[in-house]
Amino acid sequence: MDRQLGTLLVVEDYDDVRTVLRLLLQCDHYRVLEAATGRQALNILKTESPDLIIMDLGLPELDGFETMRRIRKNEAFQDTPIIVLTAYTGPFHYQAALRAGGNYIMGKPVDFEELEELIHNILAGSITTHRGSQLGTTDATPPLHSHSPSQVAKHSLVNH
Repeated sequence: MDRQLGTLLVVEDYDDVRTVLRLLLQCDHYRVLEAATGRQALNILKTESPDLIIMDLGLPELDGFETMRRIRKNEAFQDTPIIVLTAYTGPFHYQAALRAGGNYIMGKPVDFEELEELIHNILAGSITTHRGSQLGTTDATPPLHSHSPSQVAKHSLVNH
């Protein structure tokens, strides 16, 4: 049996997108949990502790912003990295996602190789993760379509 590299929770309302992410991530030896809504994600987190969460913003029932806020209220998940995947491209959504608890933002359509590299670097400890709510304001808000791991990390982390 193959060694698993970690457990990921994919929160995405579109079945096709969620399925593709699951299959690709499983091929990379990750255990993948799936939720189609924010409420489903919160229910999964009652019994599971993923190493990383991939979060869509435009979810039914409970949007990604509120889902992240609720996740961050739980002490067990305050430091769990969250990658936000979104089609929303404005600076408002970027900053709001970080304030809600996201650590990294990647625009849709997703470049899987870049997502894969980002996940690997986060879980390997190559990138230090800080909660988005600690960011405050930045001098420049990058566009969401600028989503290479180095750009994502540069714009998503607190630099001291």
